[in-house]
Amino acid sequence: MDLKNDYFLVKFQEVVDYIRALKKPWIVFGQYLTIQPWSQFFSTSQPYPSNVVVWIHLLGILGFMYRQSVLMKIGEMVGNVIKLDDHTDNA
Repeated sequence: MDLKNDYFLVKFQEVVDYIRALKKPWIVFGQYLTIQPWSQFFSTSQPYPSNVVVWIHLLGILGFMYRQSVLMKIGEMVGNVIKLDDHTDNA
């Protein structure tokens, strides 16, 4: 259901589908879709977040690139880097 202020309400028939929807990262038309469980205090007048912390998994990176300095530069191309995996230098 389309609600005001770019919010949507989705109802699932199966609990397993609800759990899968909450765990999966959603990208719709190239934009992240933020999903959260319904709460009794929710209001469509609340602003939605303009910043979101996401985990980025970089596939196919060559071994010599597994250095925090290199990955930091790649991450900064996306946005502010909050944290790198402590085991990054171990590849």
